Amino acid sequence: MVVRALRAAGVPVCAVTDFDVLNDENPLRPIYDSLGGNWDQIEADWRNVKAAIESKKPELSAGEVRKEIETVLSDVKDGSFPKASAQQIQAILRRSSPWATAKTVGKAFVPSGDPHTTYHRLIEKLAKQGLFVVEVGESEGFARSVGGHGPQWVNEVLPKLVARDPELNLAREFVKRLLQ
Repeated sequence: MVVRALRAAGVPVCAVTDFDVLNDENPLRPIYDSLGGNWDQIEADWRNVKAAIESKKPELSAGEVRKEIETVLSDVKDGSFPKASAQQIQAILRRSSPWATAKTVGKAFVPSGDPHTTYHRLIEKLAKQGLFVVEVGESEGFARSVGGHGPQWVNEVLPKLVARDPELNLAREFVKRLLQ
């Protein structure tokens, strides 16, 4: 909605997303469409990349998921369900999908060969329309030496010498692409 409103006002707009935006047609398609893209021109490539990632083995099998969730549930007593237990179960479920690894690793998780070629073609089409995918998975992947997530991560990265720190070379290259 924001992209459409800004574009209608004549404001140049681009969107930056984590790698896992490729996981589902929604929100990828609405973002791409709002940037003026034609979904029919990228759908086949997107489906092929998604299928290639989903063909990879997840971190946890169904049996391992069940066992880990049972362990969490065994510690739950009567009363309200503990928020910490719910968060542990959500983390376990995320690890049952190859997308959990893909979000952390990014393009390196895309299988070699045709899927890799298709992925690069898709990423270029998205970028031409103004949609930039963080190819290291998520922004935090640009500086793995820094812990935390979200605002905490940003606050720890900013004091680094952003213009010169070698660890941030990929981040600088990514931003250069945004400015072209």
